Amino acid sequence: MAMASGSRKATALLASFLAAIPALADPKGPTDKDKQFAGELVKKAIARSQAGDHDAAIEIYLQAFAMVPNPLLLPNIGAEFQQSGKPQEALHYFCLYLEKDPGGTNATFATSKARALQIQLGNKDVDDDDVCAAPKPPPRRPNKGPNKGPNKGPNKELIKEPGPSPRPSPIEDTAPDTTSSGNSTLKYVGLGAGLAGLVALGVGTYDGIQAKNISDQLTNHPQNTPWPDNIKDLQKQGQRAENYQVIGLIAGGVLVTTGIICYVVGRSDESSRRTTTVQVTPTTNGFAVFGRF
Repeated sequence: MAMASGSRKATALLASFLAAIPALADPKGPTDKDKQFAGELVKKAIARSQAGDHDAAIEIYLQAFAMVPNPLLLPNIGAEFQQSGKPQEALHYFCLYLEKDPGGTNATFATSKARALQIQLGNKDVDDDDVCAAPKPPPRRPNKGPNKGPNKGPNKELIKEPGPSPRPSPIEDTAPDTTSSGNSTLKYVGLGAGLAGLVALGVGTYDGIQAKNISDQLTNHPQNTPWPDNIKDLQKQGQRAENYQVIGLIAGGVLVTTGIICYVVGRSDESSRRTTTVQVTPTTNGFAVFGRF
């Protein structure tokens, strides 16, 4: 039931994400190719975040936002900065989301995160109505030394949209896709095992023919004709060929079967990944959105 509930939330979030794209500032809006490419970037960013590489996830998220500036990406960027130990930058992106989409899907999440970050940065007196406001100056006290002025805290003036980042090539990736390489390896192992099995079957078949020829030679030997001097060696040769036949056929069958299984499993895993076009994952940092836009 938990999985079904997560799927319904993911579907609703994705619908709002897609619906927001036509209303972006660019009159022409991103092309279908841009949306598809941005979806691939977000998918890679989520993978890097799950692997613990938050700095790489931030870079990829910013590239996706520059291409398709959808506000729903901003809380994810803020969460990555927070996990990287950069509270000032994290507060910047949570506040940027609240400025652009104050009643949006992740507004509650972004508000709670911004309040916690304000407190972490030393702003104890947080205004719940505006968690992104600059901290209030402390009361004036008479002092004998030079006035150093109030402490500076996060200010809305710092909240600016990230600038455009270079558009990466579609074949770029920030880290190797170990899952794809694993499935490719499984396919190659299957092919290798299958070929080895065919060789073993061929050797077993050849030895079987040799054993049969020797057996027929001994069985059909004329009764009135003396046996050749090497009769014992011939018998041993026939027995050895028969043993090799059995070993070759059994080993070949096992290798061919193993090869077929490995190849089919590797291929089916690749096919299942290619047909998955959209995935949305709710996490402790908010909703992780990725897939084809």
